[in-house]
Amino acid sequence: MKPDRVKGTFNALIAIGALFCAVFVLLSVQMVLGHDPALGAGKSSKTKASLKASKAKADWKAKIERGTDTVDAAPTYVAPQQTSVAPQQTYQAPPQYVAPAPVQSSTS
Repeated sequence: MKPDRVKGTFNALIAIGALFCAVFVLLSVQMVLGHDPALGAGKSSKTKASLKASKAKADWKAKIERGTDTVDAAPTYVAPQQTSVAPQQTYQAPPQYVAPAPVQSSTS
C-alpha cells in the first residue's frame, strides 16, 4: 500500500468515529431530557394499569380524608348458594375411514 492510501484510510476512520460519537452524544442528551426518539416525542403515555393504580390510590386518599373507611361493628355474612350445572353432552368422534385398497394394473 502507498503511504497516501494508508493516511486517507486513517483519516476516514477518524471522521467516521467522530461522527458516531457526535450522534451518540446527541441521542444520549435527548434521552436524558426525556425526548427519546425511539419512544416518540414528549412524555410517554400511561398504561391502563398505571391509571387504574393511580385512581385507586386517589380513592383511598379521599376516603381517609373523609374518614369514611371505617370497619363495621357487626359484619354480615351471606352463605354462598350452591348451584349445579347439568353435564354437557360428550363429544362423539366420527367413525374412522378406511383407505381404499391400492389399485393393481397390468403395468404396476
